[in-house]
Amino acid sequence: MRLFCIQNGLRDRHSHYLQESEGIAEACRASGVALRLYAHRRVQPALAAATGAVPAFHHAPSTVLETDPVIGILSDYITLAAAFAADCAALAADGVGAGDIVLLPYAEAWAVHGLAQFLATLPAGTRPRVACHFATRLREAAPAGGVLFATVDPRLGAMVRALSGTPCRQVPMPMRYPPPAELNRLRAAGRHPPVDVCIAGQFRREKGSDLVAPVLAGLAATRPGARVAVQVNDPDGAAALAEALGPAAEAMEIFLHVGECGHEDWYARLLAARLMLLPYEPESYAARTSGIFAEAAACGVPVVAPAETWMADQIEAGHAAGATFAAFTPASVLQALAAAEARHPALAAAAGIHRAHWQRGQTVAAWLAAMLAPAD
Repeated sequence: MRLFCIQNGLRDRHSHYLQESEGIAEACRASGVALRLYAHRRVQPALAAATGAVPAFHHAPSTVLETDPVIGILSDYITLAAAFAADCAALAADGVGAGDIVLLPYAEAWAVHGLAQFLATLPAGTRPRVACHFATRLREAAPAGGVLFATVDPRLGAMVRALSGTPCRQVPMPMRYPPPAELNRLRAAGRHPPVDVCIAGQFRREKGSDLVAPVLAGLAATRPGARVAVQVNDPDGAAALAEALGPAAEAMEIFLHVGECGHEDWYARLLAARLMLLPYEPESYAARTSGIFAEAAACGVPVVAPAETWMADQIEAGHAAGATFAAFTPASVLQALAAAEARHPALAAAAGIHRAHWQRGQTVAAWLAAMLAPAD
């Protein structure tokens, strides 16, 4: 069996495409599965060389081409699907066929539609199995029993079942963490100064970028001298944050990181935090997971996250420790931060216990095994 994995978002070290790709490669080597990995056409040459990825795809997940509110979604669906289908020629060039599996870890509607268009060009007896998180026309093009619907979040799984009339398998979170011994070494090394709150990841609106400045200003007013680590995308983001904070920045100690950071350095920063703040927009994460949440949980760091989300479900189920905010407002986030700080000794102790749940079971290897198992 060969696995053809399409990581069309793999371009640089931002987000989770790289660590997932590395984890998939490790799991394939361990199980004797031949892997062929495909990345975005603009993948950094060093990453392509390190992962063996083939630069092939023009568009990453969450791509928006047409912003018109009336025709935008439909126009992008058609345009992006056609481009994706054409880019799948790279798989054909490598001889994908019956007995192989095509894995689409970040399957959006236009991507699976494009993949279906590509599969339809192959003779019926030569089509591979497909594993992805959502599919439409794939059921027509793939072999009988050859399509798996799967999701980490039960909320999303329920929607997929309702919309497709097809079972949707719940699978583990596909994460690749450093071994526990390495995490202990990074924790003991203390490479970065300890901080009260860490805000990290891609700095964009759905992840709460607009809330960061007012939340930090409120924190400065209620807890002068608080130590906060913040990651922004670029120098322009750093300048905008400084301008928005104004004099409030002088009432706290801010450790600002601009741009991406390496895998080891990221974990060193995470381990230096008392609390991880994910000021995410609840509506955007109503049926989405969070890699940063999983990484914090695996490190035993309590998290402050939006209520009525998969993240909140993990806290309520006792798989992680933290607090939640009910509204996407600075006041609600600050209230949750205060609650988490007041209960920090208990939360930290619980987080230390829960981290084994993530390090052992919520991994790329466990996810890949579930994804490659025969469809129900």
